[in-house]
Parts: sequence; C-alpha cells; structure tokens
Amino acid sequence: MRRWFGYFVMAAMVLGIAAGLALNAWLTPAGAKEAAANLSIITTLFLSLIKMLIAPLVFSTLVVGIAHMEDTAAIGRVGIKTLGWFLGAGIVSLTLGLCMVELLHPGTGMAPRRPGRWTRAPSP
Repeated sequence: MRRWFGYFVMAAMVLGIAAGLALNAWLTPAGAKEAAANLSIITTLFLSLIKMLIAPLVFSTLVVGIAHMEDTAAIGRVGIKTLGWFLGAGIVSLTLGLCMVELLHPGTGMAPRRPGRWTRAPSP
C-alpha cells in the first residue's frame, strides 16, 4: 500500500485538474457555478475533516514529546524556544500580510450587494 500511495495522490491530482478543465470547457458560466455549488459539500467536508485532524495531532505530538523528556530544565528551554518561534513566525506572517495588502489593495472596486455577497462596483 505504501508504494502505491504516491501514485494514488498523483492520479487524484490529475483527475481533479481534468475534471476542472472539463467542467470549464463544457458548461456555461452559470452551469459551472451551479456545478461548483453542488461540489461545495465535498470541499467543506474535506476541510472540516482536515481541521478536525490537525489540532489533536499537534496536541498529542507535543504531549508525547514532553512526556519523553527527562530533564525539567530542558522542558523549560524547549517551551521558551517554542514560544519564541511562535511569536516570531506570527510577527513575520502579519508583517508580510500587511505589506501585501498595502501593495496589492485587494477588494478595490468591489461593492456590497447583499450581506455576505460581493460583486463588482458599477463602472461610471
């Protein structure tokens, strides 16, 4: 099974690209939008399952890692380093996000149509 897993992943990616191209080529824009809405339950379910898996996996990895440490001073050093990396990565990602927003101005030209829905602003 292990040997075939990579092939399964590659086949799934190729099939996904092929399905997207086929839907885009054969359907009208309204039909493609309806097909995407019908497939949204699958994508929502997949993302929910991923989110449900990540938190317990990270938590259990941390707990097992700490439980296998014998030196209490090492636990403190690892905790401080972890906190430093977490804060550093957060600051870098926030700074990068703010710089990209200032450079690209996402959402410019969009006007609210209904709550939760966005459309292009009418041209003058």
